[in-house]
Amino acid sequence: MFMEKANPALRRVEKRNYRMDETQCLRMIRASLAPSTGCTEPAAIALNAATARKAAQGTVTQVTARLDAYLFKNAMGVGIPGADERGVDLCVALGITAGDADAGMNALHTVTAEQLAAAKELGAKLDDSSVTLTIKAGEGGRAFGSVSSKEIAKAIGDQLGIDIDKKKIMLSDPIKSIGSFEVPVKLHKDVTARLAVKVVEA
Repeated sequence: MFMEKANPALRRVEKRNYRMDETQCLRMIRASLAPSTGCTEPAAIALNAATARKAAQGTVTQVTARLDAYLFKNAMGVGIPGADERGVDLCVALGITAGDADAGMNALHTVTAEQLAAAKELGAKLDDSSVTLTIKAGEGGRAFGSVSSKEIAKAIGDQLGIDIDKKKIMLSDPIKSIGSFEVPVKLHKDVTARLAVKVVEA
């Protein structure tokens, strides 16, 4: 059995001949393997995305994923755990929004059919609903205030009777003008509702 050891300083490969018995081989294999939910490429991408989100300690507004050609090709050819779709962008999105960074290659293990069904039902209700909020405005409709995700979540509770975590409201910036807006509400990794939000002058 040959094992290759790269020397970064000299940029050369040193080959050494090792002899291993069956026990040593099995020990090495077990140390190198990790259980994975679904195919390993999507799971690895989702895990890295979830880990990056955890390290960011704040709202993620942009993600850049760098993959080598082999990982990209393999990830595009297999299904994503917990979803009926494929794609690197979706792997990253799932890792960011629903991945468990502490679960290793099982980062997407928490998704259940019941959660998905409940999210779809709630999403359909939000798609057909709207909420209205008020802000102070001056001449020409110029706003002096703003509407945040926290205020939208409160309006959903007060006006629709639905309890929504403000973190599920995908509002990149507070709304600072009068008008009608479509606000994404992330209910599940596979379900995003579009809520109509009307902002009127107080």
